[in-house]
Parts: sequence; structure tokens; C-alpha cells
Amino acid sequence: MSETKVREASPYRILKVKLGQGNDKEMIEAVRSETDKPICVDINQGWTDRVLALEMAHWLKDKGVVFIEQPMSKTSTDDTAWLTQNSPLPIIADEAFQTIRDLRRFRESIAELM
Repeated sequence: MSETKVREASPYRILKVKLGQGNDKEMIEAVRSETDKPICVDINQGWTDRVLALEMAHWLKDKGVVFIEQPMSKTSTDDTAWLTQNSPLPIIADEAFQTIRDLRRFRESIAELM
């Protein structure tokens, strides 16, 4: 995200940043160099390793991120459930929920973790 985009977003109280392209930390650092506003991030299914995703969740929390949207593939139900259970930040589903069947599948994955 360029400094110009951050400045253009100045009227907004919360910023949404698209991540998941391999330069996540650089993107957040660029935003943080311009503003301390709260950030929500949309990973667009870009993370594939749940342990690294959890490490990023902790790092993002320290950077003022308020939630993470769709970090893992929509088909990685177990990994997403595990990350949701362990993350210091809320995990928001997007592409993963298309039908009521998807909701049931996630509920079952989370129940298995408990």
C-alpha cells in the first residue's frame, strides 16, 4: 500500500489492507509508517501453513490489526478452525461460507478441537 493510498484513506477510522501476496510484513510496515489507525486485513486465502499463520496473527496484533479475514484456503477447514481456536485475533470467514453446509462443516471442525 503506497503512502498516497494511506493518505487518501485518511477520512476512514479503520483501514482494510489486502495481504497474502508474500509481502505482508512490508505492507503493514508501510501503512504503519503513515498512520496508527486500526487495521483489518484480508488475506484472500493466501496463507498455507497454519503455524506460520498463527505467528503472523501474533505479529499483526502487535501492529494494531483488529481482525484477519479469510487467511487460509476455503477448503482448509481444519487448519482454519485450528487457527481460529489459537489466534489472538478474530478470524473472519468470507469465501469459506457460501452455503449452510459450509457453516456446519466449520462448526464440526471447531467442535473436534474442543
